[in-house]
Amino acid sequence: LDPVRSGFHRVEIQQTTWDVPDRYTALRAIGSGAYGTVCSAMDQDSKEKVAIKKLYRPFQSLIHAQRAYRELRLLRHIQHENVIRLLDVFTPDSTLEKFQTL
Repeated sequence: LDPVRSGFHRVEIQQTTWDVPDRYTALRAIGSGAYGTVCSAMDQDSKEKVAIKKLYRPFQSLIHAQRAYRELRLLRHIQHENVIRLLDVFTPDSTLEKFQTL
């Protein structure tokens, strides 16, 4: 594994490695599906409980990249009591050349 990017920390949860910004703590597995895994965390900045979704290889194909982009665009605009709103998007990858994780 690559070293952890500055400002991030690494957590192993159910055979999945999570490199998340330091502001997110107390990660716990929630579930997983065909395209990603979700965990809960505490946002130390807002003191709110949040969900973090890690997409599985979002750039492995054009279809996967389009799907990830579409999901981000939809979540940015949707406001519904049954859908969690998008607060942040981040990558633990330090350079564009290494950019593989979202």
